[in-house]
Amino acid sequence: SGEEPAFIRKFKQRTGYQAPITAEEKHRTNINDINDPNDRPRDGDYRKDDEKPQIVQLNSNDLSKEEVELEMTKAKE
Repeated sequence: SGEEPAFIRKFKQRTGYQAPITAEEKHRTNINDINDPNDRPRDGDYRKDDEKPQIVQLNSNDLSKEEVELEMTKAKE
């Protein structure tokens, strides 16, 4: 009763489906499919530089989150 149905086996044969060996192997394959310009596998954070979080340096005259909320409250009144 643990066997998969015949139509699924036939479909897998027609499409050339091969199940990954383990979840770890599947993860390693997916990470290595994402390559850098030099065609070397990336490890860890594979995002491009323009996709990484940006650091914003606030000026001393910029409003803080609390000050913005206060101004928004005043504007509604």
